[in-house]
Amino acid sequence: MNIWSRKKFLFFIFSAFTSLMILLVCKIEFSSAAQSRYQVYSVEFDWFGMNSSKLEEVILIPFEQKLSALEGLLEFNSSAQYSKTVTTLYFPKDSDQKNNYLALKDIVDSMYRTLPADVQKPQIYSAQGDSKSTVCIAFFCDWGLDNLRESLEKTLKKELDSIDGVGQVIVSGGRVKEVLVAFDSQKSAAALHNPSSFAGVIQDENVVVGGSRIRSVYQDRGIQFDTTLESLNQIKALPVKIESSITSLGYLADIKMSERTEGELVRIDGKSCVTVSIKKSTLANEIKLSSAIRRVLDLYAREVPECDYKILYDNGQEQFKLLKKVLLALAESFVFVILIIPLFYQDKKTVFLITALLFFTCLWTCGILSLLGFNLNQYTIAGLSIALGLIADSALLVSETAEQCESGDEFFVRIKKCIPSLVSAGLTTVLCLVVLFFLEDIVAGVSQIALTVLLMILTSLVLTVFFYPAWCYGGAVKKDEKKNLYKKIEFNLLRLKIVKPEYLGRLKRVLYCVLGLIPAVVFVFSGKNLNFSGSSDIMYLSVDYDSDVLAEYVDKEVSRLCREIDRCGFVRFIRSESSRGNCQIELGLKSGVDRQKCAQKIRSLDYLVSDGYLHVPVQSKNNPLNIQVCVTGDENSKCREYAKLLSRKVVQSGLSRNVVLNFKDDVEEYLFVPDRSALIKNRIAAGDLAGSLRWYMFGPVADKWLWDGKEYDIRLRAKNFEKPALFQVMNLDIPTENSFVRMTALGSIKKEKSDTKIFTQNSRRAAYFS
Repeated sequence: MNIWSRKKFLFFIFSAFTSLMILLVCKIEFSSAAQSRYQVYSVEFDWFGMNSSKLEEVILIPFEQKLSALEGLLEFNSSAQYSKTVTTLYFPKDSDQKNNYLALKDIVDSMYRTLPADVQKPQIYSAQGDSKSTVCIAFFCDWGLDNLRESLEKTLKKELDSIDGVGQVIVSGGRVKEVLVAFDSQKSAAALHNPSSFAGVIQDENVVVGGSRIRSVYQDRGIQFDTTLESLNQIKALPVKIESSITSLGYLADIKMSERTEGELVRIDGKSCVTVSIKKSTLANEIKLSSAIRRVLDLYAREVPECDYKILYDNGQEQFKLLKKVLLALAESFVFVILIIPLFYQDKKTVFLITALLFFTCLWTCGILSLLGFNLNQYTIAGLSIALGLIADSALLVSETAEQCESGDEFFVRIKKCIPSLVSAGLTTVLCLVVLFFLEDIVAGVSQIALTVLLMILTSLVLTVFFYPAWCYGGAVKKDEKKNLYKKIEFNLLRLKIVKPEYLGRLKRVLYCVLGLIPAVVFVFSGKNLNFSGSSDIMYLSVDYDSDVLAEYVDKEVSRLCREIDRCGFVRFIRSESSRGNCQIELGLKSGVDRQKCAQKIRSLDYLVSDGYLHVPVQSKNNPLNIQVCVTGDENSKCREYAKLLSRKVVQSGLSRNVVLNFKDDVEEYLFVPDRSALIKNRIAAGDLAGSLRWYMFGPVADKWLWDGKEYDIRLRAKNFEKPALFQVMNLDIPTENSFVRMTALGSIKKEKSDTKIFTQNSRRAAYFS
């Protein structure tokens, strides 16, 4: 007895495996295909008032030396710009994400403990620093932008940060509330107090310190010294020693809750607002992340009904729409394969069995993909669609054999002889797919397509060999039975003398090929696109100015450009974010508009930003290749020189339509040259003088204050020194041991060129162009 005669046993085995596959399929998720080849982390340090050279010396170089101890780190690059450093680290995609994060966090924490007290607590993000946002939401209300921002940071931002897959949440627009300690420079000089001593007073009085322990026969209790500040009045009442007497900090400084000057100015369609931008972590499921974000937004809208929001764009939802199109292609392939069968087979049971075979092959393949840790994305679904045309051949051969046999025994004997050929044909096809697994770095997603096709072929082979023959044979076909559709076509062509009998074989092959090509033709001409970037309706622009150009001026100039773009009528929204020396613009294009024509129109408006450089990336239906070239060396100037030279060579060669330098020329800045004799005479160290100037001019953060469930910065700055003129700086009174002295007596001011932004690649100076 052969195995196919035991139908009940085979049905039990088939049902058991199918039930298991259904359980696995229930766990599979729809997702966008992860394009990143690495795990990426970004570390950000903020040290207000420091230029790029000082940031590199104090933060970047020591931090990069510590990073060499990280296991599995592939490479890292850093940048230091006015008041901020960002380091991006790359780990293997398949390495342990938790261990990588914890190891990095240990290094960041140990580095932070060695830095000056006014360096902000570093932030670690599981996203690339310059990556685009996945979701961007604009918020509007009648409270005022400052209060709106505070509300969003206090409630919504924390909820969004807790979502699995969120790499970074950025709140832009409005001003951040802080405690401003504006000290009187003349009073502090008369009291012989440097501003740093005020910072020390606040830091000493705003701590919880573990003390000793009280031990007895029965108990062992610890003692803590808790001097945390609980109100503004306590800050004002902090004691400050002046010679032999004591005064309060409130006497020497004005202390109040204030709003920090906006670092960025955000507008939507010309109106000021607050936006929340969410970046995904490198390996996150964008579709699942989008759904989780929307649930949090719905909950926030119910809790705060007076606040309106508008989702400007949501890449997760766009990815889901793309997947729907690919699922439609899968359904089309399924239908077209089924429509071919009645042309050549007269038994209705054959059509039903092959339809069932295709369905269960897809089901089992999805279950195996779930077991292997894959999700349903555009590439795996495309693999299912492609494989549908390949897996039916073996079943059709078995069905053809069944129609030709006079008895079941004859059928089973012939099938046993066919099995080696069926297995060999399947394995040959599988071997041809192996090479595709090595092309992932060249063609993104091809390995996932190849894996899915491979699993479909192997699964269909198992179903065809072990299960399909048991139900395929339905008895001998009678000669007087109704002819199949193709036989009717042949009969009518011969009767009408349209085709000669010797050409019937060719006609059958041509008809089969045409019907086989129909799914591919429909797929191409119905506009299916596996690449999300090619179907996105967001266009990114940037306007660059000299690094010392203020955000207010940038915002004023770019507003003219945005108004003119809005008049063109091809945008749904315009989001602009202006900061010092730069403006980032996001355009939401209307459906159906030509991106290339839009880009050309926008480039023609560059005269509206005469002081800046408008960069519009190349727009093409074929997704132009973007290459970033890095020049590394020991000297910043040499790296930039060679980067400019290479970029000119690329332009002259005609290989590129657009070349952009990713750095700016050095800008002039004021340099204070101290008189060493004067410093020695007044017993002032150059470092102390530089520190005092930072407190006077830039207002660094002295400490953090936790109040009413929210953390506020305590910032020190000289009174009436928001935008000091040069003569004000030179007329400052600097305290000495017994008196004070004017800045003019301690040195002179001159102008010189300075690095605006320093790039490093694996601890070496770097310059980039794209």
